[in-house]
Amino acid sequence: MDADKKVIVVKEIEQWRRSKLLPEQYCDFLLNLYADNADAGSSDRTVLGMSSSAIANSSWKGWLLALGVIGFTLIIGLNFNSFAISLQIGIAVLVLLCCYTFAYRFRAGNPLIPNALVGIGSLFLLVVGVYLLKLNQITEPSAYVGYIAGTSSVWLLTGLTGRMPIFHFSGWMGLIGCYAWVLNDKLGELAFVPLQLSWLPLCVLLIWSGWLLHQRAKRAGAILFLVGCLVWLVPEVYGFILPVDLPNQQLQALLIGKIAAAAAFLFLLRKKWIEWVA
Repeated sequence: MDADKKVIVVKEIEQWRRSKLLPEQYCDFLLNLYADNADAGSSDRTVLGMSSSAIANSSWKGWLLALGVIGFTLIIGLNFNSFAISLQIGIAVLVLLCCYTFAYRFRAGNPLIPNALVGIGSLFLLVVGVYLLKLNQITEPSAYVGYIAGTSSVWLLTGLTGRMPIFHFSGWMGLIGCYAWVLNDKLGELAFVPLQLSWLPLCVLLIWSGWLLHQRAKRAGAILFLVGCLVWLVPEVYGFILPVDLPNQQLQALLIGKIAAAAAFLFLLRKKWIEWVA
């Protein structure tokens, strides 16, 4: 099979993976067979997801259109404060939809473009929301935490549906941070037992969920396993940041002991979990 046909086959396999026509492990096996030779046969370099030949042969109309889009975006951004709140929200939603729509459209090509667009849209969602809350003089911490929780949920769903592990992981980290704030706001200073009971069941639930998912969605299962392992250490980290009824030396000893226990657990079961996350 020549190099051009192999490139076509690789793209088809990636499409099968995204549409779940074949199990992920079969797609990985097929990609290992074809991807190396396909990449070797493609000599045209890419810049920001576009081939060098396409950039070299581009017309002045494309450059003029790009310049107009950039200029229009700058004008909107520099005058954003002067718009009415409804228009500000509308512009924010439009920008977010554009980023996600173009990311979906270019998902079959170079992954750099969809990942960059989703990243820009996700960061924009967080920043513009917090900015609008401040602009409207909303000062309640619960409003900010609630918005961050909603944004983190969008990141999590984006990572799952788009098979983008970094957004899946970021969504969980944002939700865990919001959960920590709720604990501190509702329960205040925690003693040893309530502190552990506030986090360890979540750790078990995440790891168990990852185990259930690892055969159907290996990447999602691996992310849940990683997040669960981090939550195992969160009670002590929580105690370093927020007030708890434990001395600092005890927290340090607990943290070191938990790291040692996790290392021993991972070593003893290394043949099990490596198949899970690899």
